[in-house]
Amino acid sequence: MFLFPHILDLITQVSTQLPADVQKALEKAKDNEEKKSSRIVLEVLEKNISMAQNGNIPLCQDTGFPTFYISYNGNINQNKITEEITTAMRMATRKGILRPNSVDSLSGKNSGDNSGEIFPKIYFHQDKNIAEQSIKIKLLLKGGGCENVSGQMALPIQTDFGRANRSIDGVEKAILQMVKNAEGKGCAPGIIGVHIGGDRSTGFEQAKKNLFRKLGTINNNSKLKKLEKNIIEKCNSLEIGPMGFGGKTTLLDCFISHSNRLPASFFVTMSYSCWALRRGEIEIDMKKGVIKDKQK
Repeated sequence: MFLFPHILDLITQVSTQLPADVQKALEKAKDNEEKKSSRIVLEVLEKNISMAQNGNIPLCQDTGFPTFYISYNGNINQNKITEEITTAMRMATRKGILRPNSVDSLSGKNSGDNSGEIFPKIYFHQDKNIAEQSIKIKLLLKGGGCENVSGQMALPIQTDFGRANRSIDGVEKAILQMVKNAEGKGCAPGIIGVHIGGDRSTGFEQAKKNLFRKLGTINNNSKLKKLEKNIIEKCNSLEIGPMGFGGKTTLLDCFISHSNRLPASFFVTMSYSCWALRRGEIEIDMKKGVIKDKQK
């Protein structure tokens, strides 16, 4: 089980250390915040981040729904990798790196070790763009509070910002409405992944994957680049602010993708992440069993 220790290290890193790009964005938000109560919130978050990292303890008491994205080039045993992930999840739970989060939806019973039916969620994808005989493992730990305020709208629909038609303007209004609906319940300031088009399930899958983009990166699509900029500016003008206390910082960033759709459907899907955007990845040489690359 040579993958097990690397997966356990990845889980530990993601649960206890906030990525550098997110920390930088929070520091910038604190410096720009004029409202005292909102600035205090951001200062408390800063202390929380430092305590978690120095003490090797979870950033949040809700250690999130674990989603693994496995990309590989070559032959792999998916059942074996799933087994090693499950073993690492159980060990991380025993060590207190993860809280027992897996609850049977019918009985209400907690498994106690973060295992269960489709828990964690694992996606496998063959990718010719990575080195041969390599495997890349990405992990996202997404809390229940921000997952609850994620959403999807089928356009056209009426919003507080006017009618959202099947257009870029309509997409913007739909996103603004979903962020407004989230208020402070998603533990703002947030980061949102958005997907335009597809079917319902494609929308949620792609929107969540967008959260792996580094904060501050620019969209390659000129229309989406402009839309992302508008969304950040307009959402921050709502003055929801950190934890809903008001202020300039409601969103830290916005990442949008798109795909084709049916003529009868036009979905806009938002995956909302709280300030604790817990993500990370490692790339492993399968022949040597060593880490080739590690990113926060």
